[in-house]
This record gives sequence, structure tokens and C-alpha cells, in this order.
Amino acid sequence: MLLLGSVHHFGFVSLNKKKIIMMDKIVCVCVTLMLLQLASKPTLAQPIDFSELLSGTLDTVSKELFKHGEIILFDHYCTLSRRPFIKSWELHYRTKIHCPGWTPIIGKGTSDWNPAGSELDATRDYVRQALQQGFITQEQADPWI
Repeated sequence: MLLLGSVHHFGFVSLNKKKIIMMDKIVCVCVTLMLLQLASKPTLAQPIDFSELLSGTLDTVSKELFKHGEIILFDHYCTLSRRPFIKSWELHYRTKIHCPGWTPIIGKGTSDWNPAGSELDATRDYVRQALQQGFITQEQADPWI
């Protein structure tokens, strides 16, 4: 509580009555300016562009769920294709690897929750088949199996 006829001590600073009144005025002006800023003219709400929101979301989802790419396997060009599917109300991934121009083999892999796991399963399946059909040696297949 401020007493107008006395000198007040705030920490190490000693303030007299005139300085306290001046500080009170400055604080009142600052608070008033802040309130005016908050109560300034409201902006009109902009309608939500659902098409832009939906297209951005679908683009991100499709890039993460679906994958079509190229890999090099045993110095041969191969294609990799991954897609999601629903089984028992859960998201799963299915991947196929094919190396056109080298073998007719198609490596297939499935994973319950991990897209990279399905790609690894497909690669291992491809390598197993390539080994069985004599396209690669056991030494080449060992790191994959």
C-alpha cells in the first residue's frame, strides 16, 4: 500500500511521491494502450478453403503411403512398388520388387505396420528366389538373407 506522505523503498531504489505518481501514470497509459490494441477492429473471418486443405493432406498421405521407385540390386536396375491395404481394420503394406531385363522374378513382402519392413521382406524374397534359380551365388545372397 502506498502512503502519499512518505518515501517508499523498492529494493535498493528509493522513490518519492512525485516519481511514484509519474510511474503510476506511465503504467496506466501502457495498460490502456495494450487494451486498445486488443480491442482494435476485429478482422472478418475468412472462409476455410477445404479443397486446398484436402489436396495438401492427400498429397502428403499419398507420398507416405504409396511408393514407386527404382533401386539397384546386384548391379541391375529394379523397380519397387509399395501400397497400403486394410486387413482386420489395420493398415498393412505390400511391396513388390521386379528387375525387368534381368529375371522374371517378383519379390513380394508384407508388413503389419512398417512400410520399410515390407520393402525389406520383398528384397529378401527376391534374393531368395534369385538364389534358388541360380541368378546369384550364395555369397551374394548372404548379406540379404
